[in-house]
Amino acid sequence: MDCHRLLVPLSRFRSGPREEGSALLIAVLTVGVCISLALIGVTVSQGSSRSSGVDRQRLLAVNAAEAGIDSAYTAIQQGGFTPPCTLSLANIKSGPDVASYSTTITYYDAAGVPMACPLSGVPVKALIKSRAVTNTLGGGGTRGSRTMEALVNLNPLNGTSLVNAIFANGSLSFDNKTTITGNNGPDADVYTNADFACANNENFAGSIYSQGTVTMAGSCTTAANVWGKVVTESAWNGNVAGFVKAGAGSIKLSNPGTVTGNLYASSTITYTGGSGCSSGRCFPNGSPGTAPYQPFPIIRGDAATLADWHAGTATIPGYTIVTDNTCSTIVNKIQTVYSQAAAPTLVSTSCPVALGSTDFALKNDLAIFTKGGLTTGNMSISSSPAGTKRNLHFIVPYDAVASRPCSSPVMDTDKAFSFTNDVDLFVYSPCDISYRNSSNHIGQIYGGSAVTIQNQFNMQFRPVPVLGVDPTSLPTVSYVPSIVYKRETV
Repeated sequence: MDCHRLLVPLSRFRSGPREEGSALLIAVLTVGVCISLALIGVTVSQGSSRSSGVDRQRLLAVNAAEAGIDSAYTAIQQGGFTPPCTLSLANIKSGPDVASYSTTITYYDAAGVPMACPLSGVPVKALIKSRAVTNTLGGGGTRGSRTMEALVNLNPLNGTSLVNAIFANGSLSFDNKTTITGNNGPDADVYTNADFACANNENFAGSIYSQGTVTMAGSCTTAANVWGKVVTESAWNGNVAGFVKAGAGSIKLSNPGTVTGNLYASSTITYTGGSGCSSGRCFPNGSPGTAPYQPFPIIRGDAATLADWHAGTATIPGYTIVTDNTCSTIVNKIQTVYSQAAAPTLVSTSCPVALGSTDFALKNDLAIFTKGGLTTGNMSISSSPAGTKRNLHFIVPYDAVASRPCSSPVMDTDKAFSFTNDVDLFVYSPCDISYRNSSNHIGQIYGGSAVTIQNQFNMQFRPVPVLGVDPTSLPTVSYVPSIVYKRETV
């Protein structure tokens, strides 16, 4: 309607006073109609604009929610031992609108049971939920909001090496006067899937990780971190150079022992060393989580494992495999024949190997696989010629026993068991491992049950190459997600 044409000048109505009054009334009514139509047009235009804005924000919210899903894929891949449980990112902009998303990830084990975060096991699936919202439209309360979810299978990528100085699938305890030095700085980590205890005069050039209780006593000192479910002490006067975490309980550390880093606990913290908690370094009643879980690596004595040792790798020469079950001569042959061979040699035997107190030198790399256990006396092992690097493996195979934990076949060293600096030793058993008085060690120790270190033990951590480890039993270093579905939910 053209309101300008309807508003006829009053001068055209000259018939008389009555006609002029009617014309004025018609003009007023016409103006009212035009104003009403204009208001309707504005309202329709505003409604259309708002509807367009809501649609635009909803589209942005969908895209932002999908971005949350995609970011979760990347975070899972890069999460290592502990992939994330939540993600958030603000200020995703598109034109005049701003969106932010929040993402939660629920992990499931092989039985389909949800797993607590941070993870202490290996998940097989993850459900990712990402909710995105946009800014409020001007003049109203409408916000674009969308939720996406995705179910993914998780394929673990396992490490290719064993990284701890000492690993115990059972308890790990140190009696007195232990010194463990690192291979490259404070990297001599010790790990246990049970409780950890150090009594006195213990120095660790690495971190202490425990899936149980960590008990510090005397001058127990570490150059890195301490992380257990509960951390406590008994007349402790040592030092922790890094942080202390109690993932499922309290921290109790008293003066004069000191902690250089922060303290985190899921419940209470009692710390009186140094400046105590007054410096703002204590964070009780939080969620620090448990230490990253590591499984016990599996090294069997079966044909497939021995074939891996025989084949070697691009960097590790293959071993000559010798099977010797003559128990009356096995020790003498190890010392005089197999250790003197021209090529790396693996001796597989069902006999107990008691090396006694006779020193001998290695002219090659030597691996002893014994299902009968291994003991040593007051002896030293060296390399020939001196200064030539040799690798020595003492292994009780995983399949030597039907069940674990186990106390036998034994892996036990008597006092004054030592090596020259050119021999690296890898000790492995699914059962208990004991080091007795005045022993030294260069290399690594992996026990499938309890590991007990007694008085005057000196160790230098050096990674020792190991063949034939079941890859599924190595620590997971990352996960590769493969999508099952992705969809929008309410």
